[in-house]
Amino acid sequence: MPYFSSPNPSHEISIYYIDESPPSSTPSHTCLLIPGITCDLSDWSWQVPFLLSKGFRVVTPDPRGQGRSSAPLPSSSDDEGRIYTPQALSSDLSALLSHLGVTSNVIVIGHSLGTCTAVHLAATHPDLVVGLVLLDPLHCMPSATCDELFSDPNTTMQNLMVEFAARGLVPTTNLGPEWDWHLTWIQRRGMVGLCNQKYRMEKTKG
Repeated sequence: MPYFSSPNPSHEISIYYIDESPPSSTPSHTCLLIPGITCDLSDWSWQVPFLLSKGFRVVTPDPRGQGRSSAPLPSSSDDEGRIYTPQALSSDLSALLSHLGVTSNVIVIGHSLGTCTAVHLAATHPDLVVGLVLLDPLHCMPSATCDELFSDPNTTMQNLMVEFAARGLVPTTNLGPEWDWHLTWIQRRGMVGLCNQKYRMEKTKG
């Protein structure tokens, strides 16, 4: 599970990733899995074994600002709005694929906020990407709504929960055992988040 140093003129970006291939075959296609906001590569832990069993090479990164990858702060007020854009994240991931020698036949699978990065990567690298899978995409939201929800990182999660609840996408009452998976996933995300926070603190001290 190595790190990749993404070329960036103003920030040192270290991307944490896992690169896996089926043991008994040479894959013709690579799946790039991009997690959503507050998520990391461990969220794909159920999908990766299935994709490997189908003969795909699977690359799962932690995008900048997530998981064990770098989370740089803006170096200036002009930089603040550009450091975590889909364009910036897409640039990291295309550089990672190039570093791994992946130049074609990529199937990009994005979740939630990661779908923005996935779409940008596919649109700007048509010779690289041959397939695109979007899970819970944000492109159904108007640009003005996205600007309002994501303008302040300190209130992003609160804004998203309010927006999702208004759309009926978050259970507000006990809906029965069929929703147990949702509570388990939330608890798992919290545990992973605490582990990543501890890892960042230890890495900073070291």
